[in-house]
Amino acid sequence: MQSFLSPLQETIDSTIQWKLRDKMLELLQKFDIHDEHLQQLIQNLTLQYKEEDLKNQMKPGARLNGNYLLHYTNDVAADIKNKFRQLILPLIEEIGEMTEKQLENQVNELNLQKRSG
Repeated sequence: MQSFLSPLQETIDSTIQWKLRDKMLELLQKFDIHDEHLQQLIQNLTLQYKEEDLKNQMKPGARLNGNYLLHYTNDVAADIKNKFRQLILPLIEEIGEMTEKQLENQVNELNLQKRSG
């Protein structure tokens, strides 16, 4: 189990986790969000895939063959994606709320300028 889990975790870290962090930080820059707490949450974004997670994807009574192995690895991949979605969704919602507040402030400023000018 460990001989599968260890390289899987390395792959998760290098191909998903780092890229996702970078994309999320780019999103903050794009929307001009300078919230230290949110940046720290993104920097600390981590998924530790465990032996239990691998076991949960096993089908009881299934025979080990090429077809089962293909389905098993697809199930593991889908589970990893789902876990990342669960981690990232609250961050995306928070970015959306901050962006809305910034837009409201900009609209209010423009309305004030319009009234005074």
